[in-house]
Amino acid sequence: MNAKPISFTSPLAAHFEAYISEKHGSGIKFVAEAGRLREIDCFVTENEFTDSVVTKELFSAWSVKRPNESEGNRVLRVGTLQRFSSYLARMGYESYLSSAKLNYHTKDFKAYIFTDDEIGRLLTAAHSIQYNPGSKVRYIVVPMLFTMLVCTGMRIGEALALKRTDVTFSGDRAFVFVRSPKYDKDRKLPLATELSIKLRKYLTAISLKSSDNDWLFPSPKGQMYSHSGVQNIFGKLLWSAEISYGGRGKGPRIHDLRHTYSVKALRKLAFNNEDPQRTYHFLSKYLGHKNLSSSQDYIQLTAELFPYIVETMEKYCGDIVPRLEVHNGESY
Repeated sequence: MNAKPISFTSPLAAHFEAYISEKHGSGIKFVAEAGRLREIDCFVTENEFTDSVVTKELFSAWSVKRPNESEGNRVLRVGTLQRFSSYLARMGYESYLSSAKLNYHTKDFKAYIFTDDEIGRLLTAAHSIQYNPGSKVRYIVVPMLFTMLVCTGMRIGEALALKRTDVTFSGDRAFVFVRSPKYDKDRKLPLATELSIKLRKYLTAISLKSSDNDWLFPSPKGQMYSHSGVQNIFGKLLWSAEISYGGRGKGPRIHDLRHTYSVKALRKLAFNNEDPQRTYHFLSKYLGHKNLSSSQDYIQLTAELFPYIVETMEKYCGDIVPRLEVHNGESY
């Protein structure tokens, strides 16, 4: 199903529409970015900017950090306007081009890497959820959801958006089609045999308990689980698993399960003496990264946690392994 067209009303409306059409013509879904263009459109109208190009005044006003806004979200907003203004300049318009370099990462953030024991305790806590008439299918959904996150490194948004029809089987092997709004990197993930067996049993159980919707991980109300709802469950699982929480910005966060999966995958390939360059490329595709450089944070994390792996990685990847510096976590 095609997304509903977005309407624009500001002096930049025609340019917004042409910009989106160009992206669609290139095969890019451009859903999230188009939504941010709509925000810019409303901002232009509300603040009575009258120019049909991006001016320095508009850029400066749009770049101001909002109350309680994370730096990551501000960067997403400003980056959208920067790219749109570059498009206008490419089309021959005198649009303001900022030289500001955007940093998607906070300076003091460091990803939390779960130990094998912590992962075991977390999943044990998930599987210990008891049936409750009020929460209906939660005791079935939560264990499988977190098992999937731990074993595939999927983003939480990708997992929650899965439909049952996104899962297919070939013999004992399951394949999951992941629709990713980030970078438009849809991908088909092959699952390990043991995980495939668990998923097949889960599908049978969830179909018996919740047959009136198509979500792979339905909420107790039969709808798509919200991020905040899963975050609340995650906090309770951490408490049950006796894993301390460092506070906002320090983790552990749900997204750290993805960091953990990636680091352990790189560690495993080094132990198995596999070709890191080939496997690193595969891991980047499996995770749905825009390019190989997007996976570089995980290599640095692996080097920090397991310094003896650096020599193995550098043998194949050269200077792609960064020296030990303060880690910047991947934006969520």
